[in-house]
Amino acid sequence: MNKRIYINNDIGWWGISLNSLKEDIAKMQIKEGEELTLIINSCGGDIFEAISIRDYLKSLPNEIDLVVSGLSASASNIIVFGFESPKI
Repeated sequence: MNKRIYINNDIGWWGISLNSLKEDIAKMQIKEGEELTLIINSCGGDIFEAISIRDYLKSLPNEIDLVVSGLSASASNIIVFGFESPKI
């Protein structure tokens, strides 16, 4: 079953942080080999937090399908550009 995670806010401690994303993914109990769809709609935020989120997502043993839904600007592009062919 394909599981979905959303980044629909600014990136940083005031919005979506690495820690909040890790907590959300842990609650989903994703097994190795399951596909995860990341749906992003963000105006950006903290560049360093975006780099940490991108690196964390790339370290997961799952295939990640990235979809840009609406807007990906500024720091959120760091996450988007970490994936080879996002769907827009």
